[in-house]
Amino acid sequence: MPKIFELITGRSLFKYEPDPKLNLDEPNHILYQMLCYTCEDIRAEQLSVSALADQFFDTNCNLKAMPTLMDYPFEISIRSYKVIEEADVLSTAALMRRCLRLDPTERASAVELLSDPWFDGIE
Repeated sequence: MPKIFELITGRSLFKYEPDPKLNLDEPNHILYQMLCYTCEDIRAEQLSVSALADQFFDTNCNLKAMPTLMDYPFEISIRSYKVIEEADVLSTAALMRRCLRLDPTERASAVELLSDPWFDGIE
């Protein structure tokens, strides 16, 4: 649901900006952001179906580039732009969390998302 984030903030959720402290190329930086924003871990079952998993992840499901991960949930990122009220920050982050699960089998379906309280009052 990066588009929800863009709709609310006018900014991209995932963006590559070189950071000398992290020293990550673009693909590793995007993976790093995914792990930080979702506050989830990649599981071996997920990596087992990816042809590129060995390129980016070690056998313990950690990024080979070894950046220090930090939890940076959607709420913090949305809040930093100061564009919506706190109640809306929380409901927007909750919707994004339902969409952006690292394991696709845990993501909400489109039908489930349409019944999310975030859409209440929308005709």
